[in-house]
Amino acid sequence: SRRRVIRRRVIREHDQRVCGPMLSSSSSRFVARARGLTAVLLAAVLLAVVTARGRNGRRVRYREDEARDRVFLPSWKRRDAVPPYLGSALRDEKEAEKEFLGPKLKIKTSVPSNYSAPPVREGHGKVRLGITTKVKDPLDFFTWLEYHKRVGVERFYIQVDRTPGLVEKLRRSAYADMIDVTESTGNPTTYKGVFDRRNDEEQNRHNNRSIKKAKRDGITHLAHIDGDELLYFPVGKDAFFAEMSQTLGDTTISSLEMRSLEGVYEFSNCVSFFNTTRAFCASGYNHTSYWGYKPIGNMASQKVYAWGPHFFKGDGDILFLPPHVALVLHYETPCIRKWRKKYYEMDATRVEVILQKCDGHGGWRFPCESVRAFNDKPLSYNADVWRKWKLRSNRDPDALVEIDVTQAF
Repeated sequence: SRRRVIRRRVIREHDQRVCGPMLSSSSSRFVARARGLTAVLLAAVLLAVVTARGRNGRRVRYREDEARDRVFLPSWKRRDAVPPYLGSALRDEKEAEKEFLGPKLKIKTSVPSNYSAPPVREGHGKVRLGITTKVKDPLDFFTWLEYHKRVGVERFYIQVDRTPGLVEKLRRSAYADMIDVTESTGNPTTYKGVFDRRNDEEQNRHNNRSIKKAKRDGITHLAHIDGDELLYFPVGKDAFFAEMSQTLGDTTISSLEMRSLEGVYEFSNCVSFFNTTRAFCASGYNHTSYWGYKPIGNMASQKVYAWGPHFFKGDGDILFLPPHVALVLHYETPCIRKWRKKYYEMDATRVEVILQKCDGHGGWRFPCESVRAFNDKPLSYNADVWRKWKLRSNRDPDALVEIDVTQAF
C-alpha cells in the first residue's frame, strides 16, 4: 500500500509539472458535481426554448404565405409507390396536379370509366366523418346541415361569430344532437378576405379544439370547410367512405386534401343558392377566391393539428385525393346584398392597406376590384362589379362544369 501511495504521489507531481497545479480530491469532486449540475440546467433551458419555439411556431402557422412556403417539405415529396391500402390518393402534389388537372388547370371532375372503389378496410371499425367550421351570419345554414347529414356526416363542431340568435336556434333544432356549438369569445372579427388573415388565427384555435373533441367523440376523419362550402363525392357516398376506410388506424397519414370548385350563378340568391346553383368554375385561372384545397384530418394521427384554413399537419403525410373521389363546392358570394355589406363596411385604414397590396398583386381581381369600386363610389350599389365576376353569362363556358347537389335531398 505504501508503494501505491508513493506511486500516486509521483504521478501527481509529474502531472503538476506538465499540466500545472491540480485541485485536491475533494475540490475535484465538487467541480465534477458542479459541472454535472450545470449540464442538467443547460439541458433543461434548451428543452424549454425548443418547446416554446415549437408552440410559437404553431401559433403563426395559420398564415397562408408561411403555410405555402413550408407545407411541401422535401420529406413529404417522396416519389415512392403508394401502398395499395391508400386507395386512389397521391402523396406528391406535383404528381397529383399532373394526374388530376387538365389544360388551364381545369380539374378533372368526371369519374374515370375504369374506376372501382377499394374494398372497405377491415379490423379498424367504421369511418365516422365530422366537420369543423366557423361561421358569421351564414346564409341558408340549415340546408347546409341537412345536406351534410344526408351524405354521412355524424358530428358538427361549429363556432358562431357575431350572429345573434343562431346559437339558440341550433341548440333547439332537429340537429342539436349532432352539433357541438360555441360562441366566439374573442374580439369581433370582420369579414375575412384574401388580404386579411386576422380571422384565421381564431379559426385555427377553434379547429384545434375541434380535433380534441372529435377524438373524444370517436370521429375518425374531420373535414374543415366553411358555411358556404359543401362536401361533394362524384363517385358516390359509399365509394368515398370506402376510400376513407383505407386510412383507418393509420398513424402515418395526417391529412387528406380535396380540390375546390367555385360556384357561378344565374342570379343573386340570398335564400336558397345551394338548391339553385348548377355551374361551377373548375379552372384555376378563372377563380375569384382561393384556388387550392380544403383538408380532411385523419384523427388516427396522434399529433394532427390545424395549419391554416387549407391544411392539417402532424407527424404523418399529406395525401391528395382525386377530384372524382371528393371535392369542395365553394358557393363564394352568391348574394349581392351580402357582398355589398362586406365591402361597404370596411374601414378606411383597412381599405388603404388592401389597395396597396392589390397594386402589387397579379391575382385576386374580383376582391381588388370590389374594394376599389366601393372606395371610389361608396354611395353606389356597384352591382355591375358583382355581375361581371359572378354571373354565368359573363364567364368562360369552357371553364365550367355542371353539378347538381340536389340529388342528396
